[in-house]
Amino acid sequence: MHIKEEVIANGSFVIKDGANTRFWDDTWIGDKPLKNRYPNLYNIARDRHITVSKVMSSRPLNIFFRRSLVDNNLREWLRLVAQVSNVVLVDGMDHFKWLLTKSGLFTVRSIYLNAIDTHPPFQHRKIWRWKLPLKIKIFLWFIQRGVILTKDNLAKKNWKGSQKCECCNMNKTIQHLFLDCPFAKMIWRIIFYTTNLNQPRSIDHMFGTWLDNQNKKVIFRGAYWIRFWSQLQRDEQAKDALVVMSKKLEIIALEISNGGWKHFFRLS
Repeated sequence: MHIKEEVIANGSFVIKDGANTRFWDDTWIGDKPLKNRYPNLYNIARDRHITVSKVMSSRPLNIFFRRSLVDNNLREWLRLVAQVSNVVLVDGMDHFKWLLTKSGLFTVRSIYLNAIDTHPPFQHRKIWRWKLPLKIKIFLWFIQRGVILTKDNLAKKNWKGSQKCECCNMNKTIQHLFLDCPFAKMIWRIIFYTTNLNQPRSIDHMFGTWLDNQNKKVIFRGAYWIRFWSQLQRDEQAKDALVVMSKKLEIIALEISNGGWKHFFRLS
């Protein structure tokens, strides 16, 4: 059952007649199931496994609840009705689209890579092998373990302050601080424009395949620009020094990709 849920969570249903898609449990409108978007309504729904075709078979929607809808539940219901009101069912069978590949077709490789990103095995060992200052290694290790003292972690220690981010008024988690906050996204856009380095999807993704795929690429881009800059130098000695530095950077990139950074390749 866990594997089935994992597969369904990484795909969405393209609706035709709606007969094979569950209204609450499957992702078919938006980027997550309606039970996650409207949990209060889901908890009081009489039939939680009703299909899209049965729900959309009448107006108003063919959904019944165990109690009357008032206050917040009524507001959620109105938002739900507005969200699905434009859905039109047509002849044909619903089909499942796999979101981890461009083709939309399931592959074992894609779910394997996603599993590594979601549950990276022993990534802390890799952190300690990197040739970085110790304080940076410790900071990265804290991020990877999720123990940075962001406001959500402080709240777990009975801290009574506001959990809202000072910049955007969303809850301040590690994911939000480094990736989801508008200010963090602005920094990542600057990084993308200067290095063509895409933002990771999550902290786990950052320490998974994202980091493995990007570190060598960034160093080679740096080496390229150093070589380009060297051609603009009038002093031949300065030009030669920059060329030598770029070659050392390329050697470092190769060493990193092969599992480490040998001490005699470090830049002085």
